[in-house]
Parts: sequence; structure tokens; C-alpha cells
Amino acid sequence: MNTRTMARLLGAALALFASVAGAKTTFPAPDDAVLTSVGDNMELNGVTMSAWELRSENPPNEVLEFYRRYWAKGGPDGGKAYVENKLGNWTIITHVEGGNVYTAQVQADEAGKGAVGLLGISNLLKRADVAGKKLGEDFPKPAGSTVQNDLVAQDQGVQSRTILLQNPTSVKQNIQFYIDYFERNGWVIEEGARIVDGDVGVVIASRGSDRWQLTFSPSERSTAMVAVLEER
Repeated sequence: MNTRTMARLLGAALALFASVAGAKTTFPAPDDAVLTSVGDNMELNGVTMSAWELRSENPPNEVLEFYRRYWAKGGPDGGKAYVENKLGNWTIITHVEGGNVYTAQVQADEAGKGAVGLLGISNLLKRADVAGKKLGEDFPKPAGSTVQNDLVAQDQGVQSRTILLQNPTSVKQNIQFYIDYFERNGWVIEEGARIVDGDVGVVIASRGSDRWQLTFSPSERSTAMVAVLEER
């Protein structure tokens, strides 16, 4: 799974859990949409999952309208059977059926002409089983850090892990913390202390065939970090 797909999936992870083993393996979609599996063996915050990327030449609102119609009935008092929310540029439609939570998350594609989305199914019972799981327990982090999501994936022999966390430490202090940690533990710093796009920092470290890529960006008096590990 490439970094771009992982980044998109991580954005979705702020709002959705995807399918568990034994759940349905298909997801309703408009006839013109193209669905691509972005991982059949993933675990988000302790819940085993699968997810699909959706692409359509139609604009986002037409894709969203498909789901509004598809889940228009069956809710309380015979009303709509979905909840709709916004998360940045994403619009998220969530539907509960048969003990599973279906989530369709859609925004404009890179060209601004069509739509791209992430579709997922989660099992309510499995989510309850891991409700108390402490995320990122084994991952080094500066004091005051909060791990928001911890995603593990297996794809074509490569195991990856993506962690999203936030802390009150500056971008530069975060960079130095992780450079020090990696060097103490036998990792080779391929790229460190690099600042791109103004305030965004990057650290890349490798040890054998394993590789961490960390990206830091300022976020409302704190630093948000996305860390991606690939183990080959």
C-alpha cells in the first residue's frame, strides 16, 4: 500500500472503522464508480478491517446523493437511516445495519472534476471489544502526546503501520526527539530536520529492510504527526 493511499486512509480513520472478518465483502456504489480494495488485512485501533477506494467521474454531491437515496428509509419512525457529517473537505455518510456500521466518505478528486471516496464496514461488537485499548503503547513519543489512530496493514508481503498523534511540542522539538531516538536504537537517519512547505517537518529512518517516515505539521498550538512504518 503506497504512502498516498495510506494518507487518505488515515484521514478517513478519524471518522470510520472498516470491515471485520466475516462481514460483507461488498459495498453499495453508483454504477459508474470504480472500487479498489486498499487492503484486505488491516487493523485500525484493534479492529480487523477491509476498505475500498471509490472513484467516479461524477461530482461528489452526485455520489453522496446515491447514498442518501440508498439509505433514505429504515431509520427511526421510518425516516432516513443515515447520519451525515463533515470532516474537513470530506462528507461522511454513516449507516447502521445488521450489527455493522457502513461509512461512505467522499470529496472532490485531485483534478476537482470527479469524486474520490473511502468506503468501509465495521462491526459494532468488535468495536466494543477494543473500546479500552491503549493506542500506540509501544511507540516512542514526547511527553503529552495523544495517539489518535493506530493502523496496521499487510499488503503483498509488506507490513505497514501508520500512527497519528498530537502533542504540545514544536515541530523542531519533535524532529530532534525522533532523530535522537532512532540514532540511540541503531536506525540510520536517511533524512532529518528537513522543513518543507514552510512549517512541515520530515524524518526518514531505516534499519535493515524496515523504514519509518515521519511527517510533522503545526496544528493549533500543537504538532500533528503521521508516522508510517514499512516492514519487509
